[in-house]
Amino acid sequence: MTLMRLDTILDSVLSMKNEIPDENTVKALLAQSMVVGVSISATMITQSESWKTAFPFIKDAVADIPLEEDKEIAARIVNAAESLWPNFILSVGSNKKKKVHVAGILKALIQECRNGSTN
Repeated sequence: MTLMRLDTILDSVLSMKNEIPDENTVKALLAQSMVVGVSISATMITQSESWKTAFPFIKDAVADIPLEEDKEIAARIVNAAESLWPNFILSVGSNKKKKVHVAGILKALIQECRNGSTN
């Protein structure tokens, strides 16, 4: 698999906009996440039905992408999210604490994909 495969999967996810939370919901989720921390947030995500549906596809896409590309994987996920929630992504990008928090969650989720199993 390649980064292009990941892009295809992200495009498929983006096509399911009706099943994706709106920007205000995502802002509220980040506020809660900032309180509980990266580890608990990542665990909560991996236990969600959305993750369980998407996990096999994301896992397959990430599996063969070299480890040194993890930052590129995260960047592509953020770019996809920006098309859904532009103001949210701008807000995160302009706040160091939020940016570090979101990066930690993405790192944990990418690692979960590399480990090959979900909770």
